[in-house]
Amino acid sequence: MSVLAGLSLANVNVSKSGWAWGNPTPQGRTLRSIAFSGGVGYAVGYGGTALSTTNAGLSWNGLTTGTSVNLERVQALAPATVIVGGGGGCVTRISEDGGQVFKRIFNVAESGCSEPVAAFSFISPKIGFLLLANGSVEQTTDGGETFSRRTGIPGTAASSGGGGMVGTDIHFLTATAGIAIVSDPNSGASAAYTTPDGGVSWTPVALPARREAGMPASSSACHASSSSKRCCGSISAASRGDMPKKPGSNWSMSSINPAAKL
Repeated sequence: MSVLAGLSLANVNVSKSGWAWGNPTPQGRTLRSIAFSGGVGYAVGYGGTALSTTNAGLSWNGLTTGTSVNLERVQALAPATVIVGGGGGCVTRISEDGGQVFKRIFNVAESGCSEPVAAFSFISPKIGFLLLANGSVEQTTDGGETFSRRTGIPGTAASSGGGGMVGTDIHFLTATAGIAIVSDPNSGASAAYTTPDGGVSWTPVALPARREAGMPASSSACHASSSSKRCCGSISAASRGDMPKKPGSNWSMSSINPAAKL
């Protein structure tokens, strides 16, 4: 990730400690993902770090996430609604007040959880989907208070036919239309599936051919709506390498940038 331009020199809080960074300033944690909804943005990283900006990145404030695990995913659903995740898939939290309070959802244990979350995609503060590492898909309609299991992604352990693929990323445009990416942890080969019915059924999608032999594709995605573009952070390692954008496609594919420090 590139260094955030125009960063304020104001110190930020260290999550869960009550202390603020003194050196380096404004903070020294590695950041892994960033997301914006209009001029309001959020960045997350190691040690439970979460930062917010309300002026398009000119200055940043530290948020208290209530966890010290490494955070690697963030979705800015709306200026005041943000979802963060990390800790090897054991930590997923949502805030509906601009990051003042984060609510723990799905997994209770912050380490060694039995069902790690590989990715998440919310379309409203109440409706969202989780893709688990084993290929299961979970839906919530009450902001993470409860979840219902949908059909497992084909080729994964959670599917009726089983398989060795693992959940990599998921993105929903509406409460019914979505896409999921799974990958082979050994070869890095990826497969994509779409659903028209909220995860009840999944249909395979043909991915563009590899640019060269031995170079699987990788991708990044942004949440889009009629009113704004909501970037949810990079799709983490769907496979290794880059994927050329298919002519006429609406999906933007690019390689993941390295982490950076503010």
